[in-house]
Amino acid sequence: MRKRSDDGQPVPGPALAGHVIQRYEAQHAWVIDHLLLQGSVTEYQCLGLLLERANTCVPYAAFLRRGIMTSTGNRKQDRGRLAALISRLRSRLWGCGFEIANVWNVGYLLLADPPAYSDRTRGRPEELS
Repeated sequence: MRKRSDDGQPVPGPALAGHVIQRYEAQHAWVIDHLLLQGSVTEYQCLGLLLERANTCVPYAAFLRRGIMTSTGNRKQDRGRLAALISRLRSRLWGCGFEIANVWNVGYLLLADPPAYSDRTRGRPEELS
């Protein structure tokens, strides 16, 4: 069972190599590598699911099963709403060195590079040693 953070104190989030992740459930916020990411309940839950399954594809159905998205009965409309949510999260995660990739007709994949290999140093191998 995971700890709750109702008292305003951070609780450790999913473990990802090279990253420090904490969550504030009551405030619907994540702190990733000292960067505060606060949003709606839906954004908080969606990011939590992606972080839990980092570097693994999360199928569209998993977002529905978790209650992150509610089905309208129109598959195309549901995926469009999820795509808009992912787009908002994607722009917030750039500062953390994360990227969210769309796996065509399957779901989404959170790519979590360790900080040493993030965009800040990519393409400059002399700084990696």
